[in-house]
Amino acid sequence: MNSPKNLEAKALDSSGKKAVATERGQVRTEHKDLAKTDLEEYAETLEFYRRAAKQGDADAQFRLAVIYEEGEIVEHDPDEAIVWYCRAIDNGHAKAQQRLVDLYHYGERWSPKITAVTYDWYSKNAEHGDSEAQFYLAEMYEKGLDTKPDVATAISWYRKAAAQAHVEASYRLGEIYENGEGVSTDCNEAIAWYRKAALNEHWWAPLKLGKIYESGHGVKQDYVEAVTWYRKAAESEYREALFRLGRMYENGRGVNQDYAEALALYQKAAADAGHGYPAAKFSLGLMYEEGRGVPRDYAKAIAWYFGAANWGHTEAKFKIEELHKKMKAQGLELDENFFALYYRAAERHDLEAQVRLAEMYYYGRGVDEDHAEAATWYRKAAEQGHVEAGKMLELLG
Repeated sequence: MNSPKNLEAKALDSSGKKAVATERGQVRTEHKDLAKTDLEEYAETLEFYRRAAKQGDADAQFRLAVIYEEGEIVEHDPDEAIVWYCRAIDNGHAKAQQRLVDLYHYGERWSPKITAVTYDWYSKNAEHGDSEAQFYLAEMYEKGLDTKPDVATAISWYRKAAAQAHVEASYRLGEIYENGEGVSTDCNEAIAWYRKAALNEHWWAPLKLGKIYESGHGVKQDYVEAVTWYRKAAESEYREALFRLGRMYENGRGVNQDYAEALALYQKAAADAGHGYPAAKFSLGLMYEEGRGVPRDYAKAIAWYFGAANWGHTEAKFKIEELHKKMKAQGLELDENFFALYYRAAERHDLEAQVRLAEMYYYGRGVDEDHAEAATWYRKAAEQGHVEAGKMLELLG
């Protein structure tokens, strides 16, 4: 059996040096080396750390904290890790402070002690010109974390970070001036900061600029400029940007009207990886209902309306009902295309689809007449509170 002294050399320092590397990845590698030992050696190593840590050894306190944080030879216990990081910090261990700041930054644990340590860490590094520290210190002043809320000081630190091309700082300054958060609203100042963020490849800033120029919010409305920024945002396949650019093409704002381009952009925005962009699905429904740039196709229109309605688009629900009334007025019957559409939606518990599917079975529209199947779907709709479905269920006995 190895002695604690030998275990220290084996577990911590294969090179024979007294101190070992303390970076996150290197510590993790050391723990992987420990996997070669048996459970007894794990326990003895852990006990060695504990004894040294309790005697006030800052390095042992730090390493014990890392073990509890990473949970590779003991159960993951961030609260116990914080206890030992704090003791190591009190004994002047700089790396322990950095690890505690990481816990704060990634939101795993919050406490007054962690916040205080983080504030001190960011303050020190911000003064030394670290743009990331300047940004997070600004956030702490803005939110009043371990300090009184102070927007003026927050802006000062955001500006220092932005001067070093910190894109999030530039974007945050744009939001502050656009919304008048602790300062007078200044759209020109907001645009300047959004533009700086966008030119430094901030993912959301081009979309913000597009919205401002399209709406004319605080500036002269400029559709051409809006299209420029929407197009830049759309390069990254952001669904809202694709949708908004599509709408500009559909309406001929800032570009020549082009239904084919609008349709292509809407389809990209509506793609179902995730859930697609509901407003784009709704717009596709309108295009197929009204035959804008595509042959009129009520079945496809309703399919897109269902897609939008399923993700909370309120107007899409009304359009489904409205389109049914329009078809009825035109003497158009529901066919097998509608049956497949309603069946899929009804299986997803869409109330309107369940009622329509029941009607199709009851009257034999697009499917063979089947009152038993009609009753099944009326029952499902009635269970969701549809009064007329309940009445039909009673009629069917």
